[in-house]
Amino acid sequence: SLPSSSRHLLGFWDAVGKIVKHEGLSAMWRGTGPALAMSVPGQVIYMLGYDYGRRTAFDQAPTWAYVPTREVDGLRVEERKLRASYLTCVPLIAGGVSRTFVAALVSPVELLRTRLQSSTTGTTIPAIFYAMKANGGWRSAWKGLPATLWRDVPF
Repeated sequence: SLPSSSRHLLGFWDAVGKIVKHEGLSAMWRGTGPALAMSVPGQVIYMLGYDYGRRTAFDQAPTWAYVPTREVDGLRVEERKLRASYLTCVPLIAGGVSRTFVAALVSPVELLRTRLQSSTTGTTIPAIFYAMKANGGWRSAWKGLPATLWRDVPF
């Protein structure tokens, strides 16, 4: 059996105990502020963007998206019915575009949150911003964007 002061973790509660013992109880919530600052507006922007994109695509559907007119007993029956493929693709595309926009918008905050949570010292938000600026400029704030897009857009 490993001593409790070992760097190896023996489970969830062992990890919680060691974090609280070595870093204090407040370390359990490190990064919560940026996570909320990112997720609440991010979800609002996503839902608004998705709804706008979906509604616009349905309201302004091109003529090819409609089921062709047909004749019944010599009369033209004109239905304004959208094709099933269009009805399926529009929400997927609207969601993907909206999720891409939100991911690009909140990517710097997500990187900040990750660095705060992984920090073992009392690193502050301004210190992380200055380090990001010094190590690659502002473009480094979007360093993890491709991985985020692979995770979020299919969702």
